[in-house]
Amino acid sequence: MLPEPPAATVLYASLDLPEEEASQFDAAMRELPDWLRREPIGAPVSVAPMPTAWLDAVSDILAQAPDIPEAVADLTGLVMEEGRRIPCMVLGCTPDHEFARKARHQFPDGLWGVACDRFTLCYFCENPYSVWHETLHTLGAEDCYDLETKRTTCECAGCLMQYAAAEDTIGDWPWLCRANQERIRSYAKKCAAANKKGEAPGG
Repeated sequence: MLPEPPAATVLYASLDLPEEEASQFDAAMRELPDWLRREPIGAPVSVAPMPTAWLDAVSDILAQAPDIPEAVADLTGLVMEEGRRIPCMVLGCTPDHEFARKARHQFPDGLWGVACDRFTLCYFCENPYSVWHETLHTLGAEDCYDLETKRTTCECAGCLMQYAAAEDTIGDWPWLCRANQERIRSYAKKCAAANKKGEAPGG
């Protein structure tokens, strides 16, 4: 049985990452909530290592499903069957991991990671900005770049949700456009409200 995940908490785990890269991935995940709690976002988001039962379930489904969206659909079905809240989940792995190869085959533009609903697979884990970019998708953030030209499309030139986010392209805090700030803030509020009612947040 899957344990009930806390609301507004991103569960994360690394899959066969080398020790140094696993440490970098862990550090990036632990740092992100400190940023998101700051104004003007002020979102009470937390992160936590993914419980073994969740990691086993996610890994089994990813291994069996033909693609990432179907894996997410199967995982959602399992979670709903058990009456659990659907958590935000982030897995870090190397680009040559079997799950990453499957994702990159389906989404060739996803050079650093792939996000689907509340699930993200990140395979460029030594870059914290890439880890944060992919993780924020699970909290409702959307990409801010044109799929063809890769040019940033929002008003924030240094937005984290631009293409190929890196230290030399990200601006000062808040490094998110106003629309994505609101999306994250809104999702965190939904989670908090659902937690009080003992329900799973929608959206």
